[in-house]
This record gives sequence, structure tokens and C-alpha cells, in this order.
Amino acid sequence: MTAADRNASSTLILAQRGRDAPAAAALLREAGTQAIVCTDMAHFSRSLRDDVGCAVVTEEALRDADLTALTAWVAKQPTWSDFPFIVLTERGDASPGKPGSATLVKALGNVVFLERPFRPTTFVSVVANAQRGRDRQYEARSRMEELHESEARLRTALTAGRLGQWALDLPPTVFTASAATRAIFGRAESGPFAYTELEACLHPDDRDRMRESIRQSMETSSDFGIECRCFRQD
Repeated sequence: MTAADRNASSTLILAQRGRDAPAAAALLREAGTQAIVCTDMAHFSRSLRDDVGCAVVTEEALRDADLTALTAWVAKQPTWSDFPFIVLTERGDASPGKPGSATLVKALGNVVFLERPFRPTTFVSVVANAQRGRDRQYEARSRMEELHESEARLRTALTAGRLGQWALDLPPTVFTASAATRAIFGRAESGPFAYTELEACLHPDDRDRMRESIRQSMETSSDFGIECRCFRQD
């Protein structure tokens, strides 16, 4: 999602009492935020999508409705998503310590309670804050997608060049090697292959240089590149 798309992300509103919904929508539209008024819980649940910025819903609408579809959507969110809900309560009806509030937090996850009556500026500010939080989630999704694309390109390049890939996590020493790496060093595709065994394949004159490069990388948290002479088992 681009910056322009994020700025245009909408707010869902579910408030079935009186003029609560049109009043809330008017406040948000006046502040430049798109608002979609939902007629009932079924409409609200169907309207939930990844490109929606947040949702405003009254506590009584949640209390009196079947939340099965809603909680199922919340549970199936992708890892980058923590959809924000703003629940409008009556004075004293819901607070973080009340049983009803705990049930809503458990069902919806990311919940902010806003007690009525409230100042219009407060309402707009709370929604804007939720939208900013959603924007950060979109940014996290973009970074994850870029990482996955980069990893896919790397795998393609390694396969095309018949190159191996290995990883060493320190500390503790956890060594993993691709099938290509194992083949390069004359190892079976499965079975034990420890870093000490890979290091033993290095030319004796290169082992200290390899160890020093790893030590400096650990101390400075920086990358290093090194070429070493290697021996195969055969």
C-alpha cells in the first residue's frame, strides 16, 4: 500500500442508536478521514479488510450482536496486522478493569475505550492516533514483503549459480547449511554437519583468518566478506 493509499484508508463505524453513526461520520469527514457507516454487525464484519484503517463501534452494538464472524476475522489477521478498534462506552459502562471490557479485549485484541459524551476534538484525535498506528503496520508489511522478495531473488541466484548458503547464529553456535553447501563440501543432503566440520575443511592457513573475521563481526555487528581455500572429503 502506498502512502497515498494509507492516507485514504477508511474508518468503519457501527453505531445503531439514534444519530451516533452519522454524527461520528460527519466529524471524521470534516477532519478529512473517509468514514463508512455499517448498518449492522453482519455488514460491519463483511466490511473488515486489510486496507481499512480502524473501526469505531459502540459497546452496546457489540454486546447485543453475534461476534462469531468478527472474532474469526480478528484471529485470522496476518502477522503484520493488529487491527485497531475504538469502542464507545457510556460513562462507567466499560473500563479496562471491568469484566465486559476484558471480554472485548480478549475478543478484539487492539481496543481503545472512549467514554461518551466526549469532545469532538478528542474523538477525532483518538481515530487519528489509531490510523497512525495502522500506517505503521502497513510499513511493517511493506518491509516484510521486501524481505521476502529479496530472499526469493537470493534463492534464485544461488540456484542459478550453483552456490551454497549457510548460516551461523552466535551465541550459541547454531549452524545450518543448504543442500548445495552440503554437496559442495561432499556431505549428504541430510545428516549431521556442524560448523566445526566446515571449519575443518578450511586450509590450515585460512582458519585463523576466518575465526578473526567472525569475532570482529560479533563485536561490531557488521558484515564481512572473506575468501578461504577449502578441502573436500574426497
